[in-house]
Amino acid sequence: MAAVPLTMSRLVFLSSCTHATAAQDLPIFNTTNWNIEAGHFRAVDDVVRGGNSVSRLDVVGGGEKGTRRARFWGTVDTSTLGGAGFASQSHTFEKALDLSPYTRGFRLRLKRSARLEALTAFTLNLKDTRPAKGPDGRTESSVVHEYAFDVKKDLKIKPGEERDLIVPWNSFKETYRGREVPKNGRLGLRRQHIVEISIMCRSNFNKQHGDFELDWIGLTALRECEECEKRREMLFYGSLFGLFFVIMFFYRNWDDFHLIFK
Repeated sequence: MAAVPLTMSRLVFLSSCTHATAAQDLPIFNTTNWNIEAGHFRAVDDVVRGGNSVSRLDVVGGGEKGTRRARFWGTVDTSTLGGAGFASQSHTFEKALDLSPYTRGFRLRLKRSARLEALTAFTLNLKDTRPAKGPDGRTESSVVHEYAFDVKKDLKIKPGEERDLIVPWNSFKETYRGREVPKNGRLGLRRQHIVEISIMCRSNFNKQHGDFELDWIGLTALRECEECEKRREMLFYGSLFGLFFVIMFFYRNWDDFHLIFK
């Protein structure tokens, strides 16, 4: 994959790999199925905690299948909850997705709004466990695996521009109630049991608020191509052989090196 600048340490742009075919990958949301899948999303906003943020997910782009996309829009309010606020749209799968064969992560295609530019920080969220219900019937908080991105500061996407991004699995942080889980308490992401995918816009503790808009064009799970797997395997065994050769070289010539550095 391409080198990753320090300012974009958790983002990898579209891979240079050209061996993988579309048949190997798994389109989860794209321009051909948004008309159906968008109806399965539901709002999960801070109103569940007494806030006033709101979100919507609408299919836009006209009748042509190739131009359809989901527009995620709404308002993040921070006045009600003292600087906190979030708005999100979530898709729960009746049957868990097994994404374990798709080892490269995701291709995420976005279009930055040319109309509403103020709010630029979003998160793509995954859940591998179905949240439990509390005594009052409300859904309880659960572990969320988050990929946070800023379309302006990190991704440098211009207003009105579309961009393909590769999001590796290790880009997701394990969080609970918006805060990262300590390393000794992490369970890890079960890629074979993805039950929920959501997109969120939040205040990040009063760093942003107001109206937002982001066009979500597609999300595809990516499989490592066979050619790349072979190259990776050859590189691994080649590295082992090289390490063995270096060790044997030093072992056989240790007396000479010992005299040099004595």
